[in-house]
Amino acid sequence: MLEYDKPITNVTLAVMGFRPYICYPKQCRKHYRKEITVNSFRKSLYVGALLMAPFLLSASVASANSKPANNQQNVQVQRLGASQHESEQQIANQQPQAVKNDNSPIERGDSKYWINRVNLAAYKRQNYRYPHISWNGRDMGGYYAGHGMWTKTGVVYRGANLHKISKYGTQHLKDLGINEVIDLRSYHHQGGADPNEDHPNQPNPLGVKYVEAVVNTRADKQKIAPFKRAYGGEIYKYATSFLRWKHARQAYHQVFMELLNHKSGAIYFHCINGDDRTGIMAALYLSALGVSKWHIYNDFMITDYYDHKMSYRNKAAEMNRFFWGIRTWYGTMDNYLTSSNGLGLTHKQIKQLRSKYLVNYKG
Repeated sequence: MLEYDKPITNVTLAVMGFRPYICYPKQCRKHYRKEITVNSFRKSLYVGALLMAPFLLSASVASANSKPANNQQNVQVQRLGASQHESEQQIANQQPQAVKNDNSPIERGDSKYWINRVNLAAYKRQNYRYPHISWNGRDMGGYYAGHGMWTKTGVVYRGANLHKISKYGTQHLKDLGINEVIDLRSYHHQGGADPNEDHPNQPNPLGVKYVEAVVNTRADKQKIAPFKRAYGGEIYKYATSFLRWKHARQAYHQVFMELLNHKSGAIYFHCINGDDRTGIMAALYLSALGVSKWHIYNDFMITDYYDHKMSYRNKAAEMNRFFWGIRTWYGTMDNYLTSSNGLGLTHKQIKQLRSKYLVNYKG
């Protein structure tokens, strides 16, 4: 006959929260304790697997993405090394090349996404807009550049041409302290005045320092005219060759030199509409200061918001092509800014630019 322990009633066990197995013999109780131990171990395994699943998944995704990135970086470095041996004549004689769209997530999305995104960006930037100067006039300050730093307000402005500026706009220009205007358009001594470019009757009607930084000449435009008609838009967003053409690189280098050498007051740079050539210069300026691509894309697309165009996704695709060209020929934006066959800036100059145009507060 099997022995029993000291009897405990089932009611007492139920109150205590235990299963009433005291009525079983000792052999049965040993088996039940073993069953409890096995079940607890299984539950621990299940819980541990659930807790570790997100970490294991993220680690596998990171390892899968690391190999293509390294291969792509090696290819970009090889392309950069090959382009360094090309002469200016070889670069100038190259035919424009079409650039396929980037597969970046920033380009994907429906129209509602782009409308909401640009509307929100324009709303946040409404205090930085100055329509009395030009319909696309705005301050380049107030962008977050990382490490607790922001682009400085009241020192750099972008916009459209000033040939139709009103007396009130001229006074507003002076009130903002703008004492230097950089024109990115082509003029008569670069092959004749372009009829598509709006020019004032005299080079400097505002009485400020006037700088001509010609991005593309009439000869450049005639060379790429068939390509532009076929694809639309400005060539430097659709052809990677234009990023390396001499006039464009010299013009953007000249703008950076003016920014570095400017002592007091503010600078205003523009083209005809303050859209494409000005947008690319703004993208280079913000990139040199460390502003993220998110803000650079928004700054580029806001132009269509002011112009009442609903083509934000196409606008983002245009900026994608520009960055695609940078990665294709130079690997990184830093290489484009500092290499001898790019803009030719030094790391010291970029550091000086950041110390001059970045502050630790949002203006």
